[in-house]
This record gives sequence, structure tokens and C-alpha cells, in this order.
Amino acid sequence: MVRELLERLRANDVRAISRLMTDVENNVQSEDMNDLLYAHSLKSVSIGVTGPPGAGKSTLINQLIDQFRKNDKTIGVVTVDPTSPFSGGALLGDRIRMNALSNSNFFMRSLASRGSGKEVSDRLGEAISVCQAAGFDLIFAETSGIGQADDAITSLVDHTFYVMTAEYGAHTQL
Repeated sequence: MVRELLERLRANDVRAISRLMTDVENNVQSEDMNDLLYAHSLKSVSIGVTGPPGAGKSTLINQLIDQFRKNDKTIGVVTVDPTSPFSGGALLGDRIRMNALSNSNFFMRSLASRGSGKEVSDRLGEAISVCQAAGFDLIFAETSGIGQADDAITSLVDHTFYVMTAEYGAHTQL
């Protein structure tokens, strides 16, 4: 089943990408899945976008995607949202702000933080691997709002953008 999903994933089957993301988020992985994901991974550039709540992380990603649309690039977006107390899933607030995603070259998935105690989901690294295996040219990973001591995103991506408001405070605190 995993091999079939990966073949469909390489053919840009959105349902296969979604299924693998769900399996990753629910930690329904096997050694076979991990080996195949990494074996099928292409080198994609991954960019982490982080910063305090309300600083404009989703808006920045939306604007960047709008620019990449002109170059016909494929982009995967994985966002981390707080966990809903009702459903146990992601609150999906980022989806409201990302209007550029209504294009077949883009895929977006929200992961719930699920009480990880961090600004990233415990499964974010694997979700990025799914996007790499799908062959996206560029992958954005957005954290939920963070404080000064949160930097878990830096070990999961190639480059990191820190978005902050003008009123953040002393620049030496960064």
C-alpha cells in the first residue's frame, strides 16, 4: 500500500499526498514508509517562516506564493496551528489568510501542534519529507506563534525567515 501511495504521490495525486500527510501526522508510519519517502525525496528548498502571533507569517507566505506563481513553480505549504479543543485537529486559521493557494501548483496542509509544547508539530519533519517526495520545487513550513526561546524550525528547514512587528521591542533580544 505504501509503495502504491508513493507512486501516486510522484504523479502529483493530491489524495495520495493528503493520505501520507495524515499517516505521518497520526504516526502511522512503518520503516518501509520512511525508507521509501527518503529514497524518493528530491532536493527541494525548504523555508521555515516563524515569528510572534499576528506578525504576518501567513500573509508573507501568501505574497511569496503569488510571486512564484508567475514562474510556474510547484509549492508545498505545511503550517502548524494550535490544536482545536473540540476536534483535536488544527484550528486552520492560516487557511483563511492564504488566498494564493487556489492553484493546482500548490498544496497546503495544516498540522495541529497536539500539545507538543513547541511552535512546531512533532511530525513536521516527516510532513516536509512527504512534500519533498512529491517533488515540490519549494516548501514553506510555518510555525504557530513563538516567543524568544523557540527555534525548533531551524533544524527542519534549509532557510528560516523570522517575521516580526515593528513594535516587537529591543533588537538585541533577537
